[in-house]
Amino acid sequence: MLVAQGNLEPALATYREGLAIRERLVAADPENRQDQHELAIAYQQIGNILLEQDQLEAALETYRKCLAVAGRLAALDPGDIQWQRDLMVAHQRIGSVLMKQSKLDDALAAYRAGLEVAGRLAAANRGNTQAQRELSVTYSQLGNVLLAQGKLEDALEAYRNGLALAEQLAAVDAGNVLWQYDLALAYQKVGDVLATQGNLAEALAAFHRLAETEGILPALEPAHALARALDVDAELVLVGLSGRGDKDLAEVLAH
Repeated sequence: MLVAQGNLEPALATYREGLAIRERLVAADPENRQDQHELAIAYQQIGNILLEQDQLEAALETYRKCLAVAGRLAALDPGDIQWQRDLMVAHQRIGSVLMKQSKLDDALAAYRAGLEVAGRLAAANRGNTQAQRELSVTYSQLGNVLLAQGKLEDALEAYRNGLALAEQLAAVDAGNVLWQYDLALAYQKVGDVLATQGNLAEALAAFHRLAETEGILPALEPAHALARALDVDAELVLVGLSGRGDKDLAEVLAH
């Protein structure tokens, strides 16, 4: 409740009180796996607030403590979905901090570790939409790092892997707003890389089609996303149109 209200300092103090209790319980009974799990969650909650406060080193240290506990639990029972998920999230959170610190190689390693866990979870639970979505999100996170490193082809591959999963989920339930948002964002990320690469052909085709059918001039960046959307076999696909197409009109006419 305190976090939702934006009262981060009181929330942090409360979480730290809870952490102290969890640490005492684990020290008294190191074999109690439920206490270990709740200790990992306590570290994660504190790390989340520290990250929001931009206390990056403190957040990183706390997330690494979470990772240590989650890693031990995941190793004890590779079939426990929750413990594996805790491990995946710990890697992702560490990657988020390292990205903010511009430590791109380390962030990439963290996200790859998270992707490995997410991939195992999704493969073992193909009917679990949460596992499929988390794998899609992890691909997107990986793509963000690769894009920041200037590795455009690798970033594009990661984004397209995430997009394929987002398309599958959106096709399952066209009324799921979150999945539709994920799909639109995935199209945008793929489009951004293609635009950076100077791949204009598919974007121009989408530009002309939207202009002819709807009378709307999209900016070239979302036009890349529109091009991908045209290939989707789904009843409903949402694509966000940002920017003004008239600013790109000269480039469109030149081609």
